[in-house]
Amino acid sequence: MKGRNKLVPRLFGVSKESVMRVDEKTKEIIETWSLTRIRRWAATANLFTLVCIKLFISKRNY
Repeated sequence: MKGRNKLVPRLFGVSKESVMRVDEKTKEIIETWSLTRIRRWAATANLFTLVCIKLFISKRNY
């Protein structure tokens, strides 16, 4: 299908302070979220959903 992004396998990691998205082959951490930024999560037998708060900081010169 044109215009659709291809899914890329990723690993999901959890530590005491954060959750992270990790590259499957290199095990390099791609993105990290502090546990304080997690709004909610849900899990079923085939699915895991994680909702994080995204903070936007605006820098304006007045």
